Amino acid sequence: MRIAKVISAFVGITMVVGGIGLAIAGTFMVVATDDVDGYISVGPLRARTDAAALLGDDIDIFLDESIRGGSYLGLDNIEARLTVDSRNGKELFVGVGPASEVSRYLAGSSYSVVDTFNDRLVLDDFPGTVTLSAPGDQDFWVATADEVLNWNLEQGNWSVVVMNDDGSTGIDSAVTVAGRVPFLRPIGAALLVAGIIGLVVGVTLTYFGVRGGPTAALPAQPQPQPPLQPAPVA
Repeated sequence: MRIAKVISAFVGITMVVGGIGLAIAGTFMVVATDDVDGYISVGPLRARTDAAALLGDDIDIFLDESIRGGSYLGLDNIEARLTVDSRNGKELFVGVGPASEVSRYLAGSSYSVVDTFNDRLVLDDFPGTVTLSAPGDQDFWVATADEVLNWNLEQGNWSVVVMNDDGSTGIDSAVTVAGRVPFLRPIGAALLVAGIIGLVVGVTLTYFGVRGGPTAALPAQPQPQPPLQPAPVA
């Protein structure tokens, strides 16, 4: 009986610890998404440069055929979203294009590349003297927008560019970057439920494992016998 209680307490404590971990992970995954569509966002971050273009780091995407076919958790539906808000009154252009084509388009012009970000974007500036034509006139973009750009990930090497609509220098904007992972929120909810169930079961097992058993009854004490009286003499 004592061995069973020890095992019950050990399993219960293990389930409590695991349940807490699952609940924390599930809560984070649910709370991290901005809405039921599963978007996780960073920003808005202030982006300001005297150059003609603002570039994010090149995006390299190489997915094998089975993943691009959508057989693994719908990875082909992962969507990036970039929202820009002009702070100087100029109309903005946002585009995604092949990195080689973008590099050729910007050759000789001034541009800034995103290095790091905290509460604002930190940029590396590259000077140039070439005046750029309007970005909307180029035909190599795979996705474009003037405020909110939505782009499903595609295989290849890509560059994300923010420019003034007329190609002029001097960009001042607030940028919000978001990613949509369709299966993130359901997985988080499942982990949260599993964690709660594990926590309840673990607490129950631990309780029955560590609580004391019923108090054993004390043996009955013998009752004192009255002293023997001498037999009367006839």
